[in-house]
Amino acid sequence: MKKLFVCLAVLLLALSVVSCTTQTVLPDVSSSAESSENSVPVEPESSVVEESSGALEETSSEEETTSEEPAMPEKEYVLFAENGVRVKEHYDETNNYTVRYYITDENGEWVEFHREEDLVDGNTDVYGFGNARRVILNNHTWEEPSDVYLYEAATGEKRQLDMSGLPRNELVTTMRWLDGRYFLFVSQFDHGTVAIGGDVWVYDTETDEYFRIIAREDGYMQIADMTVYDGMVLFHVPYYIDDAYSDTEMHYYTLSTKEIYELIDTRNEITFRVGEWLH
Repeated sequence: MKKLFVCLAVLLLALSVVSCTTQTVLPDVSSSAESSENSVPVEPESSVVEESSGALEETSSEEETTSEEPAMPEKEYVLFAENGVRVKEHYDETNNYTVRYYITDENGEWVEFHREEDLVDGNTDVYGFGNARRVILNNHTWEEPSDVYLYEAATGEKRQLDMSGLPRNELVTTMRWLDGRYFLFVSQFDHGTVAIGGDVWVYDTETDEYFRIIAREDGYMQIADMTVYDGMVLFHVPYYIDDAYSDTEMHYYTLSTKEIYELIDTRNEITFRVGEWLH
C-alpha cells in the first residue's frame, strides 16, 4: 500500500513537471502577434519618410524654377521713318529699352547702324540725302553738348563729328542736307525756355569745317527749321511778339541755293532782319 502511494506521488510530480515544461516551451501567440504588428511597419515608415522628403525637395525645386520671371520675346515698334531710314524702339528679353536706327543696304535689306540707350529728351534727328546713302543723326540733351554722327551706307562707317568749336553754351539741333557734301544746322542756346531756335551754320563733310552763314538781328528771332528745295531753302522763323517771350508768330525767309553757295565759298554771313521776311 505504501508503495502504491509512492508511485502515485511520483506520477503526479512527473505530470506537474511536464505541464510546466509545456507552458514554458509553447509561445504566447497573442503576444507574438502584437509584437509582429508593431515591428512590421518600422521599415516602411522609414521608407515613406525618405520618399516624402524627396517629394518635398522636388516640389521646392519646381517652385524655385517657376518663381523666376519668364523671358519675354523681343519687341520692336517703329517711331518714325523718313528718307529710307527707320527708327525703332526695341525691347529685349529682359524688357531693356533702346532706340535703334536702320537703313537699307545695296540688297534692300534693313541694317542697323546706330543705337542709343534712350531717346534723349525726345529729340533725335535723322536726315538722309537722296536715297539715304549718307545719314546725319543728332541726339541733343538740354544743357549738354550735342552728339552728331555721320553714317556712310556704302562703307558701313559711322563717325562722330567734333562740334566743340561752337560758341559756349550752344548746341546743334535741326540739321538738313544741302547736298551730298554740305549740311545746314541750327546752333541754339542750350539754357532757358525761350531758345527754340538760333543761327544757321554749314558743315563741310569733306574737310570737317563748319562756320556760321546766317545770323539774327535779335533774340526775338529764332531760326528753328529749314526746308531744302531744288534751288531754294526756306527758313522757318518763330518770332516772339511780347517781352515775356510767351507768344510767337511764324515767319519765313528764303535764300536761293546759289546765294548759300556764295556764302560758303566766301566764308561770309548775312543777317536776317525784321521786316525782310516772307509772310
